[in-house]
Amino acid sequence: MNHHHDEHSKAFARNRWITKTMLVLGGIKLIWGAYFIADGDFEQASFCLLMAAIWFLNYQWSSKTPFIMLSNSGFTLRRSPLAPRKVVLWENMMDLRRTGPNRVTLHVVNGPRFSIYLAWINATERALLLQMMEDAIAKKGAKPKFEMGLAH
Repeated sequence: MNHHHDEHSKAFARNRWITKTMLVLGGIKLIWGAYFIADGDFEQASFCLLMAAIWFLNYQWSSKTPFIMLSNSGFTLRRSPLAPRKVVLWENMMDLRRTGPNRVTLHVVNGPRFSIYLAWINATERALLLQMMEDAIAKKGAKPKFEMGLAH
């Protein structure tokens, strides 16, 4: 999907509180690593420093990579650096339901259903995300369902 020429594309950043927590956890592991170095326990120090590096790299990736990118043709979901990105075209969406206070479940043609956890998106943008998805799906003839209830 080419987002530069798509006048309706919108990137939804990850929740700032979640990404900041990654930075704090990395800092804690770094401090523990320094403690174990001072204590002479290089095995524990190596583990803590490796974990700190992983948290810092995850923070860096999460700060730069939108959780979800919407465009005229569909959306791209990036859950984590190691998980493959999921690209869904609006025309392949069968159903979108609100299945919890912070979750929507998506059913796609010839594919499994999956959930999008809204808590991963900044709270100020959650309603906009749902509205944009609802509008795009409605244009394709599908019926989004945002009332509370279980998706079957």
